[in-house]
Amino acid sequence: MRPVRSPRHDTDYGATVIEFEPHTPGPHQLIEKEGLWQVISYVEAANAYLIGGLYEQGAWLPLDALVYVDDASGAWRNSQVDGSRWMAMAAVAAPGGRYVAFIADPRGDGFELEVLDALNDKLVRAGTAPSPPPFAREEWGSCSHGGRFQWGDPVDGFVEMDPNIMTFPDEQTLVVSYGKDSCRHRSLKRRLQRWVLPELVARSPGVVVARDE
Repeated sequence: MRPVRSPRHDTDYGATVIEFEPHTPGPHQLIEKEGLWQVISYVEAANAYLIGGLYEQGAWLPLDALVYVDDASGAWRNSQVDGSRWMAMAAVAAPGGRYVAFIADPRGDGFELEVLDALNDKLVRAGTAPSPPPFAREEWGSCSHGGRFQWGDPVDGFVEMDPNIMTFPDEQTLVVSYGKDSCRHRSLKRRLQRWVLPELVARSPGVVVARDE
């Protein structure tokens, strides 16, 4: 994937060139798609790539579209969250790609920790979102937000999580680290919470995402 046009506020979502090389003999597919796109995971059990698109929402640039791309045919299949008001600010995938942890807002009323079972395209709520990653030292001057440090304020775009906050010790287990973090550093005092993902997905109702009107 290669960005070919940067987004411009209230003017242009930008564009990405996506090149697909099939596993069977055949021509490469070269697609230019509106938005900024990136690979979230390779879902081994589905033989498909999960890719995400970033589209501006107001002054924010979250990930707000998910698509599965078959690795044999290149066929695209939209996730349930495509065309919805769901948005995510961070994502971390399990080793085999079936489960993906998101910091997401499904309806525009607050960010939470959610898990996607990409094999079945089922999105479930796991719990409270951990804090955003601290700013780099050269960005510390941007820390004055009335004491707030949370998703959406001041972290207003899709970011890469720092290590050891959302981790997968194996394909079926998610561990999240919580602390009283600030925009400058992670707290040394941490609390770990663990989820066995097949159990979580089986017992949890799917997240109901608001749809675009």
